[in-house]
Amino acid sequence: AIPHGRIKGLKNPLAAVIRTQWRRSWTVPAGVYSATIQAWGGGGAGGSAKSTGGTISSGGGAGGSYAQVTMAVTPGQTYQLIVGAGGVSSTNVTVNGSVDSAQQGGTSQMMNLGMTTAYVKAVGGAGGKNAVSSDQSGGLGTTNGCIGDVVYSGGNGAAGDSSGGGGGGGAGDASNGTNAVGINFGAGGLAGGGNGSNGRGASAAGNPASNASAPGGGGGGVNAGTGVANRAGAGGAGKIIVSYNTMTFTLDTNAINGSITLNPPGGDHPSGTIVTATASPNPGYNFTSWNGSQTGSINPATIVMDSNKTVTATFYPKPFVATIQTAGSGGGLEISVGNLEPSWVYELQTTTSLNMPWSNTGSFRSNVTSGVWTIVPSPAEPTKLFRVIKRD
Repeated sequence: AIPHGRIKGLKNPLAAVIRTQWRRSWTVPAGVYSATIQAWGGGGAGGSAKSTGGTISSGGGAGGSYAQVTMAVTPGQTYQLIVGAGGVSSTNVTVNGSVDSAQQGGTSQMMNLGMTTAYVKAVGGAGGKNAVSSDQSGGLGTTNGCIGDVVYSGGNGAAGDSSGGGGGGGAGDASNGTNAVGINFGAGGLAGGGNGSNGRGASAAGNPASNASAPGGGGGGVNAGTGVANRAGAGGAGKIIVSYNTMTFTLDTNAINGSITLNPPGGDHPSGTIVTATASPNPGYNFTSWNGSQTGSINPATIVMDSNKTVTATFYPKPFVATIQTAGSGGGLEISVGNLEPSWVYELQTTTSLNMPWSNTGSFRSNVTSGVWTIVPSPAEPTKLFRVIKRD
């Protein structure tokens, strides 16, 4: 069975189906640094009536309170979430004006894992007084004991007076719950409070009051004639909602003469996401290093998204590998160059000094991965320097 109450993150709220106090842990997801916790206390049960003489009426239960806090949280931190049960009544009452502990609505709260500190607390509504020999008053709504930046009180239960008193409305997240009047229930506060239930007017046996609505509605009281015992309405269950937004950061990439592939892809990533960036050079280039938010030359690179980042991949042309040797008896020079890209065109250039301009020889090679140039210098020419360049 799914536990009572309701706890909600961004998805998958759990609906109330049984009336027992419920506790579960909540671990802050990755990328979450702030959360808003809303808590509704359980509604108080109405007082039951067990007449020892004459017709008597019990009071309605008070609505549960509301509390809210927005607080800083840390990913991976665990909290305890406790959802208060609605109060329940019993027909086994013997003391006029008594309120059983079970009639008190349960407290809903978020605490640390060790259960020593409460960060938000919404107290439950008080139960209506049981009637044995005279009409009795309803429970009173309160914010005493609540913890939160915003708190609202549940509505008061009505006193019994020839009929059971109505239950007070549960507090909403924008106003107090409404007080019950006579047999009529109090409405729930604005934006989320549960309605109380009506009191019961019939004094014959077998006339229990209805249960209140969640979250936090107060149960209605009942009426009873001589020798009759009628059960009051139960309070509505409490509820907790945890709301949060995941912080995201942007990863921008730059690459000239190559490309960058991201895994996972996309520019926006939740905080704490680990992104693998792989640099792929265009033909004729080698990857050399990362710059910007990522440095070094390890490829692929691992990037932790803890801020907005820009990563640049740097590529340089592949170096030419050249050998020069004497070719034949004519004293010619054979220049052999490797690591050429077949899609490019290369030309041999010469100069007599690194301080002098380079001259084109008009000798080209294309569609090859290596090229060989043979040069026969004039005896009158000084020693020449040679280079191979890529032509557009």
